[in-house]
Amino acid sequence: MKLYVGTESTWSLRALICLAISQIDAQVQCFTLRSEEGKRALQAVSPTRLVPLLDDEGTTIHDSLAITEYLNEVAPGRLYPTERAQRAVCRSLCAEMHSGFLAIRQSMPFTTEIVTRDIQPSDAALREIERLTAIFAAAQGRFLFGDAPTAADAFYAVMAYRLNCYHVVLEGRAGEYQQNAINWDVLQHALESLR
Repeated sequence: MKLYVGTESTWSLRALICLAISQIDAQVQCFTLRSEEGKRALQAVSPTRLVPLLDDEGTTIHDSLAITEYLNEVAPGRLYPTERAQRAVCRSLCAEMHSGFLAIRQSMPFTTEIVTRDIQPSDAALREIERLTAIFAAAQGRFLFGDAPTAADAFYAVMAYRLNCYHVVLEGRAGEYQQNAINWDVLQHALESLR
């Protein structure tokens, strides 16, 4: 199994984190997405020219959400809670991240550095931050669904990190989750893998 990822790709980070949670042994190849050479190399392996891409003995799966589901099947149940209702909520949160939070993405592009310029989030971004605050505040332990990480933590830890880079530091229980996510060794290792 081989996972293709790219520098400065939040979706690559999420796939790397899911791979770590699933405890599947796989090779990882990282493309430098800012270089033409990196883009050409990616084009040679990815039919969509996007990362992440998972290749499992000739079966190629693109898109972080599809990769997450595939990894969960290969490592039965490691990425989702065991209880059905919790599993459904976890999948719903992953889908919400996958298709939502567009105002934050537009006004706060992903970076691995602390942003020094002053950013004034739009009203839409502020509403999305309120939604994230509610999600983080509902964490049932160190992670969103208790003491073990799930796919939802893989998806939301990256957003917690992004917010922190723009000096958006949440308070209360939401802030505890945000700090736990930022300091999570799996996230930190994934970030190092893409540098």
